[in-house]
Order: sequence, then C-alpha cells, then structure tokens
Amino acid sequence: MQKYKVKEIIVPEQNVYYRHGVIDSMANLVDYVMQAGAECAKHNPDLKCTGYCYVTYTAKEYKEKDVELEYVEAVESIGKDSKNIKFRVDPEIKAISVEHKGSYMGLRNAYAFALNYVKEHGYTISAPIREVYIDGCWNCKSEDEYLTEIQIPIA
Repeated sequence: MQKYKVKEIIVPEQNVYYRHGVIDSMANLVDYVMQAGAECAKHNPDLKCTGYCYVTYTAKEYKEKDVELEYVEAVESIGKDSKNIKFRVDPEIKAISVEHKGSYMGLRNAYAFALNYVKEHGYTISAPIREVYIDGCWNCKSEDEYLTEIQIPIA
C-alpha cells in the first residue's frame, strides 16, 4: 500500500457544468464523461474548460451496479444548459486532499486513509467527496501513471 500524505487545501469558487445520472457500473464511467463533454461542446462550442474535473457519488451507500453520480468540469464561464448538462457556480471549499498514484482499483485505500484522517482530527464532512482526475487514460500509457486526488470538503 502506498504511503499517503494529507494536505488541507482551499478549492476556489468555480463556474462548472455537470451531468447527474446513473451508470450500470464503473466500467461505464469513461463513456459517461465523454458523452457529457460532447454534449456540452455541442451546445457551447466556444466554452473553454479550465482543467479541473471531478466525480461525486450521490447515492447514500457504495454500489457496484447502478452507480448514481455527478460528473463536474470547471469552465471559464457559465454556458447554455441542455438536456443532460447544467451549469452552476461551485462555492469555495476547504478540503482534505489525498493523492493516489496508480490504478483506480486502489482508490479505496486512499478513501480509507482520508476518511480515517477526517475522523481522527474531528472534522465534519461538509459536502460530497470529490474524486479529482489529474492524470489518466487521456494522457498516460499505463495505469501505474494515473494520478487521482480525493478531496473531502470539511468544516
């Protein structure tokens, strides 16, 4: 198990588009994200993304099938809503940050470490946990190179 480090960070307020829905399984996540991006671009062809994107899981409990989630991507300005794509301003948050290097299969270890840190330090989780994708299949040749950040908004 890799050694994790915790940072307390401030994520600034951001304009975002998001897509809320349900996927059959995590194997469908990349397609879901790509469809969101394509739909946003179709209705907002001049909109620029800022490079920050994340997923939150909106179900009350972990599920292997029928995964309810929200894909969120930061953009320079608020665009035009479409059938599946909506826009909002995400407020600034204070968060615990834990980076995970490697396959998404190992993310559960990063989650466990981060959640234990929150509990041990007496924090309250103030908003849905964010799975932030920094490096992945779009720019890495190997899953060993993937970099994902778990952000837990705290109070």
